[in-house]
Amino acid sequence: MELEELKERWILFDNRMQRQEGLKIAIIKDMLLTKSDKALSRLINYDYFGLVACLVVLPVLLLVWTLSPAFVNKVIVSAGFVFVVAGMISEIVELIKLHKVDFSLPVSRNICMVQKINIVNRRSYIIYCIIAFVLLIFVLAYLLMTSANVVRIFVIAIAIPLSIILAFWEYKRLYRRNFNSILLSLQELKELEEPDNNAP
Repeated sequence: MELEELKERWILFDNRMQRQEGLKIAIIKDMLLTKSDKALSRLINYDYFGLVACLVVLPVLLLVWTLSPAFVNKVIVSAGFVFVVAGMISEIVELIKLHKVDFSLPVSRNICMVQKINIVNRRSYIIYCIIAFVLLIFVLAYLLMTSANVVRIFVIAIAIPLSIILAFWEYKRLYRRNFNSILLSLQELKELEEPDNNAP
């Protein structure tokens, strides 16, 4: 009788431990999903902010281009217009891809999706910087050929490289940190799910 009672107690204790372990895993999963969701929301909000900023700048550039009589100003504004449109295209493509991430779907699919977005994001920044650099060379060459104001040449020569540096710094600071946070959380979720999948 004592042996049967001991077995029953042991089974109850084992069941309780399994329930506690399951609850602990569920809490960790919920924390990781919340962390990933917050990081994804930050990326989406930042892209919307960038898109709105581009939409605000575009009419201003068009107004300056229309009202400015000097051809030199039109060339500079046209270069800025190309730069802003490239930024808008980049933001729209990234927003479409970020909205496809769904944490209710399998973890492996989300890891694959976030990794692809990260690669596209890196490439778009490289392309963006190349466009900015080409525009800088083009505008400076045009200004030098037309014997433009030295101050204007100096301002443009400083402004565009500075914007490239700031864009790269922002990418490293905000995008990389949030992408890494999402990927790390998803990898941890995958590790937590693997024992459940391997269980008989």
